[in-house]
Amino acid sequence: MTTVLPDSRLRHVEKDVLIAKMVKEEAGKRCHEYNKAFADCATGRTVSMVWKCRKQNRELQDCIAKHAKDERLWEECTALYLKRREEYQRQWKERHTHILEGNDSSSSGTMNKH
Repeated sequence: MTTVLPDSRLRHVEKDVLIAKMVKEEAGKRCHEYNKAFADCATGRTVSMVWKCRKQNRELQDCIAKHAKDERLWEECTALYLKRREEYQRQWKERHTHILEGNDSSSSGTMNKH
């Protein structure tokens, strides 16, 4: 089981866009055999792909939809997102400590005097 991170609250954009994108990408990876079958069918075709590859496209879409509804996949992607967000925030704080502590040495003594 994954550990709960200090701030595991999610904004709507994180849940509805960023994590949803991760889930869709992972679902696509899990459906690679259907993706390959569709790509093989579509190779060398233009407009005829629409009806000639209908079966392969439907199977690919069904596979992605099945995985995209998987609660465990959403939990995995959410945990991974929170881990990445926490690491990004930690790194940001390390790089900007001087600003957060009010010791911005880059601006001290450099005020323009008119």
